[in-house]
Formats: sequence, structure tokens, C-alpha cells
Amino acid sequence: MRMRWMAALGICGVFFCSGGALGAEVKRLATDKALETGKASEHSISMVDMQKGREHLLKVVVLSRHGVRSPTERREELRQWTKRAWPAWKVKRGELTPRGAELITALWEQERNVLAKSGLMPSKGCPEEGSVFVYADRDQRTRETARALLKGLAPGCGFIPAVVDKAGPDPLFHPLEGGQCRVDEKAAARQTRLAMRGSPDAVIRDEENALLLLGKIAGPLPADQCEKAGLPQNCTAVDMPTQLRIDAKGARLEGGLSTASRLAEIFFLEYAQWPKQDAGWGEVDAETLRTIMPVHARVFDILHKTPALAVGGSALLNAMTQALTSAHAEAAINQARLVVFVGHDTNIANVAGLLDLDWKLGDYAPGQIPPGSALVFTLWKKADGSRVVRAHFRGQSVQTLHDATVRSVPFLETALLFPDSGKKGVPSSELSVADFEARVNSVVDKGCVPPQGKLVMRRKTLD
Repeated sequence: MRMRWMAALGICGVFFCSGGALGAEVKRLATDKALETGKASEHSISMVDMQKGREHLLKVVVLSRHGVRSPTERREELRQWTKRAWPAWKVKRGELTPRGAELITALWEQERNVLAKSGLMPSKGCPEEGSVFVYADRDQRTRETARALLKGLAPGCGFIPAVVDKAGPDPLFHPLEGGQCRVDEKAAARQTRLAMRGSPDAVIRDEENALLLLGKIAGPLPADQCEKAGLPQNCTAVDMPTQLRIDAKGARLEGGLSTASRLAEIFFLEYAQWPKQDAGWGEVDAETLRTIMPVHARVFDILHKTPALAVGGSALLNAMTQALTSAHAEAAINQARLVVFVGHDTNIANVAGLLDLDWKLGDYAPGQIPPGSALVFTLWKKADGSRVVRAHFRGQSVQTLHDATVRSVPFLETALLFPDSGKKGVPSSELSVADFEARVNSVVDKGCVPPQGKLVMRRKTLD
């Protein structure tokens, strides 16, 4: 896997220190004219920069993961992993919980304050009509996350998330699943072997301590289940043989390493869902999470950030770039100063994989994508008139996700570095619009991008 660069810069006070830019001179002239006529506005990096006139924030484009959800696994599958009784969730499988919605609303209340300080939104009252556009995937957890987001960002202001007006997977979020394009299976096999240093066994050796702990928490399986797998008595689900499967729709692990990754994610979701208790049958606290979370992050990185597998992010990266440069087929997206796409951790991983971006956020494992976290591109006009793109990753801390008040700690943020383009030999914290667009065009699989105009969106959520 290619080398990834990262730079941790602090918390929410620097969230809007990143940006993007318009791709062509005609767009630049059109934007300047809009600014003069009051149909768009420029916004600064901070109150200090506003006073000094250093640079202006033009637009923010966000790709957010949904909030805390119940496990997506069926109960029958969960029962195969442990003899212990799983806790009951009061929502259907894979749905956003009320607690998850509350956390999202609290996060975007904080972001509203930062946006107001940057000048992108008014400090009081509702944002201008058309200044905010939120587009969600069709799943309940993404639609309800979009609603909760707007409740925190612009309560009572009448903004409604948009969703695609068609049945089946939204090709913007799921081009592989929807058959829009295919994975290059040979390239994916070659790259995943490199990422794993040969095979899943190397990853298992690397993560041995976390796997042992996860197996201990889950407990031994029935003797007949161990015998059937050719394992000794008192084996655990984490001990099962692991295999990597790759097809036209992506890659997946089967067996113990996959179970360990999913157990770690479920325990993390439990920890965020129930703030008055530890997760994992009372055995998973914050310290334990720090031990087991790297397993999930590592597996996720292999399955979704590996370049040949990250092609599924092509449609979203293309749409985010078009939104940033006001070149999208949807006029409302071009008009908005804040555009938010609400999807999944897989979407964020895919887009990050295409651009070779990575991060280390607070106590999280490198590259981890917690519920409600987001990859952010922003568009800036510098003092010399040039326009640049910067990128950030941000999310709530482990402490906040487990906090009953959900508002006690500011969200975390890290500024991202774009890896070397081959010209200067060093990573960059910003790219010119032309360089950013060139980089996007070089990594996006055009076959994964739905033709403009094919996606008919409606400003109405599905029930």
C-alpha cells in the first residue's frame, strides 16, 4: 500500500482552516461577480484572519459518516460468534439510534458555531435560503443522520435533506454494488497482498494482542463448532481460519480476522450507545477500546482504501470536486456554500484511498472512521487572489461519544497532507484548484461515475 502522510493540528478551532478552489478562470470570474452582487460570499479562516484580510473561505464540502447505529449483522450470525447473550437494541438492524441522532445534532451545533465564526453562516437565525445543501444515501441511518445534522446546524429553518428519487442502491454511494462499474480483481489481489504483507496471517500476527483480548471477551465456542473447524476445544470465533475473497464488487474477509474486526466495531458502537456502562458485557472500557480498535481500522484500510478497491469512491470524489468547483449538474449544489454528503465509513475510506489521505484523530487508531466523523474539503481565496484546496478529517472524541451530556468536549480535527505529486518531493497541505482537479481526474474511474443528469434528487426524505 502506498505511503500515507498525516499531520495532527488540534481541535475544532482549526476545522475551517482547509479549502478548495474553482477549476477554471471562467468559474473564477463568475464567482467574483456573484460575490460583488451578493449572491455568494467569501469567508475567512478565523476571526483573526478576517481582521487581517489574509484569506477567505468560499465553500465547504463534507462527506460524513452516519451516526451510531445498531449492528448490521443478523442475530443468527452474532450467535455464531459467542455463547453470551447480546444486548438488545431498540431499533432495527443497522438503523440509527436516538442516541446516535442526539450525538449528530450536538456535533453540528458545535460546527454551526465554527461556521458562524468563519463568516460562512450567520451567528444567529437561519442561514440564507439555498446556502446549505445536504444529500443523503437512501438507508434509514443516513437519512436520519441528515435530519439530525440539520437539527443541529439550522434548527427550525426548513432545510430538508435530498435523496435520490429511484429504487435500489444510490450509484453515487454504491457504484460497485449497483453494477455501475467493476473492481479490477487482479490488481486488487496484488495490492491487498502487498497491504497484508503476503496474507491475512501476517495481519493476525501483527494484531495478536488485540485478537487474544477479543477472543477472551467473546468467550469459547461450543465444542462441536470448534471440532468442525478443526480447532481445539475452547476455541473462539476469532480463532477461525481467515480467507480473503475478491470479486467485481469488492473484497471481503471471512473467518476469525473478519469476526475480530466486526466485534471491535460492535463494542465501539455499544460504548457510544450506552454512556452509563461499559461495552462488551461490561468488559470493554475506553482503555480496552484503544487496544482493539486498531484491528478494525487495519482491516478496513485493507478492504476499502487499497487503490484498486477504492474505485467505489470515484463517483463521490467526482461529485465532491464538482460541488467544490461549482461544476455540478445540480444547480442547488453549486449555489450552496455548505454541501454535505451523508454516507458510510466505506465511502470515506474509498475517497481517502483514492487520494492517498490518512489521519490519526485523538485516541482513535490511525485511519479510524468513527460514527459521525467526516472528510472535509474547503475552498479558499488567498490574499494574492489564488484559490486552493485543503482537506481535514474531524469527529467526536471517544470521550464525547460515551458522555451522557454529548456536549462537554469540542470535536477533534486533523489537517491532512496531500502526498507528493512528483513535482516537489514533499507532501502539501494545500493544492491549487488546477492541481486538485488534475489529481482527482487521475484517480477517478470514470466508469464508476453516473452520467450527469441521471441522478434525479428530491428534497424529501424517504420513510
